[in-house]
Amino acid sequence: MPDFHLPLAITSRYLHFPIRAGSPKIILQIEHQGQLVREFSAELAGGEPVDWWAFYDMSAFHGMALTLKALSPLPNPQATWLAENIRQSNALVGVEDLYHEAYRPQFHFTPRRGWNNDPNGMVYHQGEWHLFYQHNPFGTYSDNLHWGHAVSRDLVRWMELPVALYPKSLADMVYSGGGLVDRENTAGWKQGEEDALVLAFTS
Repeated sequence: MPDFHLPLAITSRYLHFPIRAGSPKIILQIEHQGQLVREFSAELAGGEPVDWWAFYDMSAFHGMALTLKALSPLPNPQATWLAENIRQSNALVGVEDLYHEAYRPQFHFTPRRGWNNDPNGMVYHQGEWHLFYQHNPFGTYSDNLHWGHAVSRDLVRWMELPVALYPKSLADMVYSGGGLVDRENTAGWKQGEEDALVLAFTS
């Protein structure tokens, strides 16, 4: 079985991964100049059918040359298929039924893709309620813990924003925590006139 290394020249906002529920979890790493910048696991498809497409916002790496690699060798058919089907775009793929799925809650907030759990760091600032929450962008189970982020002006209609906090690695995930608006700049992180939002998490 060959090692899986996929060079990526980041030219678009999103990097899409094909997910098939129940497939063996594959630990993936994204590196820049040999340094680890992201690590996560996913039940990657190895061909059709694809249950759904996970996406990662790569805006922070625009114009950079990265490498995506699997920590264990993959069967050649799967490695070849993934190299051809992990893709970039500026729009989400596979969203034809998004928010119209049979079991999608229509009142409570849910992220576009993946798993969410307990809310964290909820604050009110300049007319908006900020919701941060435990989030796995790559599965429908607890793993790859990030902090997702959404805002609302009425606590009914929500706008999902990019992930707020990324784990350093699978051994250092972003667990529960809290947040505040630092109106007195007690942390010293204020720049300009905007009050800083301070988030603290356990790991």
